[in-house]
Amino acid sequence: MRQLRTNARQRGVGLVEVLIALAISATLLTAVAVAIDASFKAYGVSESQAQLLQRGRLALNRITTYIRSTSQHLPDDDTAQTNFENGQIVQASSIRMMLDATNGVIFRQSDDELQMVAFTIAGSTLTEGTARMLVKGVGTNDFSITFEPQRSAQAIKTGGKYDQLKRASINLTIRPNAQTAVVGEEMQNETVNLSASIMPRKNIW
Repeated sequence: MRQLRTNARQRGVGLVEVLIALAISATLLTAVAVAIDASFKAYGVSESQAQLLQRGRLALNRITTYIRSTSQHLPDDDTAQTNFENGQIVQASSIRMMLDATNGVIFRQSDDELQMVAFTIAGSTLTEGTARMLVKGVGTNDFSITFEPQRSAQAIKTGGKYDQLKRASINLTIRPNAQTAVVGEEMQNETVNLSASIMPRKNIW
């Protein structure tokens, strides 16, 4: 009898116990793998968002710097320009400004890019140079500028049109594209939105 009890106590782990242990281990490992995968995807999306935000800030900073330091700001659109000169607050997807008497720069949305285009004016002819991309992932209606017009002292004296920009309010949305998106990121939803309001120094002081 003692021998039988000893053998019972020394019996190894059965097949059923091994299978149960393997099933529990597999479940735990699967849960850990899913959690790690989700963590890596979230990190990738955050990294992509950080890169988009940095590019957007650089582009917006360049635009605001030009607006502050230049003159003769106008929408690069005939209808919006006419309304602006008549004293209306207008919204456009581009802005044109002069650097000096003959050279200027345009910022505009085109295709899926925000572009910077240098130009020259000779007489009444405006000649554009090569467009340079500031940031990709900027689609239609993702870049808008609200123009608030004012009259210069000279225009007030002569009763002329509104010829100066009082304030520009910029809204910029950047969307991930095929080059910037990461695995698991929804390219239309993970957007970056930036805004700024600028008053040109030459028109105020």
